Parts: sequence; C-alpha cells; structure tokens
Amino acid sequence: KMAGAILQQCIERYQDDPAAFSDPRVLTALGRLAVELNQVDAAVAMLRQAYEANPSNANLGQAVRALATKAAA
Repeated sequence: KMAGAILQQCIERYQDDPAAFSDPRVLTALGRLAVELNQVDAAVAMLRQAYEANPSNANLGQAVRALATKAAA
C-alpha cells in the first residue's frame, strides 16, 4: 500500500518534470512498477525514455511497443 503511494508520487513527479528521472535504470524500474499498478500510460512514457537512452536494449524496445499497443486499445 505504501509502495503504491510512493510510486504514485514518482509518477506524478515524472509527469510534471520528465527530466527529474534521467537514469535509464531508475526509469526502467519505475516503468515496471507502473505496469504492476496498471499505470500503462506512465509506464510507456518512462520505458520509452529509458529505451531512447539505451536503444540497444531490444527487450525494453519490445516492452515499449507492447505497452503502447495496450494503451492504445
């Protein structure tokens, strides 16, 4: 419950200032947690930013595409 509240604060902070989280590892972790809490739009944005910072990570690219498709549905 507390983790959900903390994650929600992180998501809100990210939405207000995407540059607040620039480390791809942090973005990836937050994106994964956002998926767990069904915050798909936030997860797509965070994971996309992480992927742009490290485009050689094919798994991350696949996750972004899959989540973006889910968000659009």
